[in-house]
Amino acid sequence: MSPAKRMGGMSKLSDFGRSQDTIKVEASEPIKTVQKSSVQAVKSEPEKLVSVNIKVPISQQKWLAETAQQVRGNNNLAVAATDRVFPQHLIQVAIDLLKAQGINWAEVKNVAELRDSLKI
Repeated sequence: MSPAKRMGGMSKLSDFGRSQDTIKVEASEPIKTVQKSSVQAVKSEPEKLVSVNIKVPISQQKWLAETAQQVRGNNNLAVAATDRVFPQHLIQVAIDLLKAQGINWAEVKNVAELRDSLKI
C-alpha cells in the first residue's frame, strides 16, 4: 500500500492541517465525494448551551429549586449526572411548552395577554 493511500490520499504530512471542502471515501466502486455539510447533518450533536440571565420572584425561584429536588428525589437508583434535573431543565421544558401552545406571538402585547392566552 502506498504512503498516500495509508494517509487517506494525502501525500505529505503537511496536508493534514489543510482545510478540505470534501471527504473522499474509498470503496470497491469508484471514489465517491461527500460534502462535509451533509456528513455533519447526519451527526446529531447536542445543541450548544448558552447562559441566560433572567429575574424571577423569590417564590418562583424557590419553587424551581424545590421541584427540581423533588424530581431528583423520585429516583430510587443513582442517576447519571447528565440525566439529573435542575431548575434550568425545568425552564427549558417550560420554553418547549410555550413553543407548543400554538400562540400567535405576533399578537401578544404583554404578559397579561400571554397569561390569558394560556388560561393561567
